[in-house]
Amino acid sequence: MGDARPALEGSIECDIAIVGAGITGVLVADALVATGKRIVILDSRDVALGSTAATTALLQYEIDTPLTELVT
Repeated sequence: MGDARPALEGSIECDIAIVGAGITGVLVADALVATGKRIVILDSRDVALGSTAATTALLQYEIDTPLTELVT
């Protein structure tokens, strides 16, 4: 797997540092972009590579129900 960005090898200045590039971190960053602050998202893995029970529940309503059946 390739990195979305090169590994951070030194210091970087920012106004807001978000730890975690999962759905929550990215949504927080998206909401903060309009503030004009310098935002950095940090993650030890590639973007959107991992999943937790909490974030998976946000993406998938019910594991046994195909997503096509959930469209209204």
